[in-house]
Amino acid sequence: MSRRRRSFRVTAVVGAVRAVAACGFDWIVLSLAVLVFGLLDLTAAGKTWTVVQTVPVGVFAVLQAGFGPGR
Repeated sequence: MSRRRRSFRVTAVVGAVRAVAACGFDWIVLSLAVLVFGLLDLTAAGKTWTVVQTVPVGVFAVLQAGFGPGR
């Protein structure tokens, strides 16, 4: 008896992915605004962590928005 393997391909809804990417971009802008305008009383570690977090969030936002390599 032969067993068939099913192939599943996951497709994402483009609008939803772009909405998530837009939230990432917004998060970066708002995080930097908090730092620039001093909206929160952050310690030096908090300020550093906020800046460091913007890098992966930005990378994922760019890839999700479709501006990354291979697009």
